Amino acid sequence: MIKKEKTMKNIVPTKEFGYRQPKLRQMKYITGDVLIGFLMDRFDFTAKEAIKMEKRLPGGLKVQVI
Repeated sequence: MIKKEKTMKNIVPTKEFGYRQPKLRQMKYITGDVLIGFLMDRFDFTAKEAIKMEKRLPGGLKVQVI
């Protein structure tokens, strides 16, 4: 029997992880106004609550990029 190597399509190198991952697992950090808008849209925070939460997340929030 000849063994064929299985290769996954859509695999690209990423800087964050140092190894290859499928596109659906790529992550990105969001900060600033983008983070505030995300918190207000996704979690129904008020503007004041979202600004407070942004200050508690100084490095940003890690989200999946599609």
